Amino acid sequence: MSESSAPDDAKAFFAAVKDCDHQAVRACLEADPALVSATDESSFDAPAVILARWAEPEMVDLLLALGARVEAAPRGVTALHYAAWGGRAENARRLVDAGAPLSTRDEEYGASPLGWAGHFGNREVAEYLTGAGAE
Repeated sequence: MSESSAPDDAKAFFAAVKDCDHQAVRACLEADPALVSATDESSFDAPAVILARWAEPEMVDLLLALGARVEAAPRGVTALHYAAWGGRAENARRLVDAGAPLSTRDEEYGASPLGWAGHFGNREVAEYLTGAGAE
């Protein structure tokens, strides 16, 4: 979690993200803008945007608009990896449009987001990433 954020603030922020509660996300970030870069220990220390695996596309848009970084990669795993894992093609599109790197490889398996999409059988995401230039 970010140094300036209290544990309860970060917990409330991540709960709002997971619940796709736009109003609560905005309120949390108005109170502490650093939360957009906070990590969530229950989600493997992932930045908020990595919740792209589960979040509705509009939540991804909101987090990006409020400053979440698409290139953030704890252990080499980016938001695009998570969108590929979850089969979230629309989230993948939004992340790529925001500049998400296509070629970042995770530290454990050495796999790119395209590799994750293929491994988890998410054909739509794999086709999109291939068309976007992923190898």
